[in-house]
Amino acid sequence: MINQKKSVAFLIDSIEGLNFESDSTLLLANEFQARGYELFYLLPQSLIFEENCLYAKGQYFEIDYEGKKIIKLSTGKVLLENFDVVFIRQLPPFNQQYLTTTYLIENLKSTLILNNPRSIRDITEKLSILNFREFIPDTMVSSIVDEIVNFIAKHNVAVLKPLYDCAGQGVIKVEYDAQNTTQNIESIVKQHGYLMLQEYLPNIVDFGDKRVMFLDGEILGVINRKAKQGEFRVNMAVGGKSYKTSLTQKEQRLCIEVGKFLKDNDLFLVGIDIIDEKLIEINVTSPTGLVAIKNLYKIDVEKIIIDKIETKLKSCYSAG
Repeated sequence: MINQKKSVAFLIDSIEGLNFESDSTLLLANEFQARGYELFYLLPQSLIFEENCLYAKGQYFEIDYEGKKIIKLSTGKVLLENFDVVFIRQLPPFNQQYLTTTYLIENLKSTLILNNPRSIRDITEKLSILNFREFIPDTMVSSIVDEIVNFIAKHNVAVLKPLYDCAGQGVIKVEYDAQNTTQNIESIVKQHGYLMLQEYLPNIVDFGDKRVMFLDGEILGVINRKAKQGEFRVNMAVGGKSYKTSLTQKEQRLCIEVGKFLKDNDLFLVGIDIIDEKLIEINVTSPTGLVAIKNLYKIDVEKIIIDKIETKLKSCYSAG
């Protein structure tokens, strides 16, 4: 059924924590608003399933994008199936609460949900690169301390990552030290369980990584991210800066394969990370980079994205 008022609900962690200078959610919300949509946000813990319907408690809001202000309006309990779009922009950690969110949101049958909650659940951001073994660096996933230490010793330097966090949290560069490495790894495994280890790619220092944004399986844009002085992580959340770039032939081939995978798994807005022509991560929960692409290339990516969403909505209404 087509609603009288167009509306979109954003499932996010905290609207107060969003930064107008870099946040993709606010950019998208502003374009929705410009097209006459009512904006609503809800926190993951605010979902309620009762009487065979999915509700949420949250708040309507407006955006003054030029003034960098979020204007909070009325709060209340809403029936989520009354919204045209529910946009999942919840950040990891991908824990039990996140899993529960995907299970509950999946009960919406007449609302367009982006990204598909089942695919968010199945395509974990770090482990999903194992589908593209031709394109990844030497990688280990294990919770066995001796095996992890042997991997670090083999490369002398490795990058260690918890599997279910984001924005570079918990990612460290580990140098092999015969005396201390085992003890350090024991402590990390005790905290996180399974870990991902990758060979350290030294080109990250001078050349950074490439964040490629995909829209419905097609490349939307690409940026080069470089770390701040004294840091090897390029994430904007830890001070990384963005620059224009292009893709090599090998990277283009990689993106064709990844794009097919994303399309087949109904993953609408995704960002992948590439270092030295190797796939590092596939970000399906709340990928960033849209503001940087818009500013660097003077492309109204938000208009392209909402155009695509409205085409999907028309198809849904026609099918209904």
